[in-house]
Amino acid sequence: MKASNSKSWCCPSDRELMLRARVNYGWSIRSLECFRKVEPVPDSEMLSIGNVLERARKIDLIEEERIGRMICRLENMKRNTVGDGKANCSMCGVTFGFFRSNFVYCFDCAMAVCEKCRIDTYNSSQEIRMLCKICAENREVSIR
Repeated sequence: MKASNSKSWCCPSDRELMLRARVNYGWSIRSLECFRKVEPVPDSEMLSIGNVLERARKIDLIEEERIGRMICRLENMKRNTVGDGKANCSMCGVTFGFFRSNFVYCFDCAMAVCEKCRIDTYNSSQEIRMLCKICAENREVSIR
């Protein structure tokens, strides 16, 4: 490729760089290719790009509303808990006893929950982790 009278330096393509490395020719050249006029984008393509961006905005708004509803649900769950998490289920308040409901401790908050208020999840090594509904919902919100 011939050097031109342009004052700016342009980096050639990767293919040209590989070829120049083999013949020890150099790594940059003066070129007018940097100033090559770019063809304008047709109106039909601009319209389709605008449609895609508008759909993306709508999806973002829907996702924000969904996350807002999840946060509201989580706050309501925290507000409506009735148990102490030791002798009673931390969610529904069922009393644990010898013949009463079985309970497990939540992996995250270490509160006792009954079988109907727990959610079984798996960690990365496929071990079962018992979570209360609040901690499970909190994980979902933090993921989003």
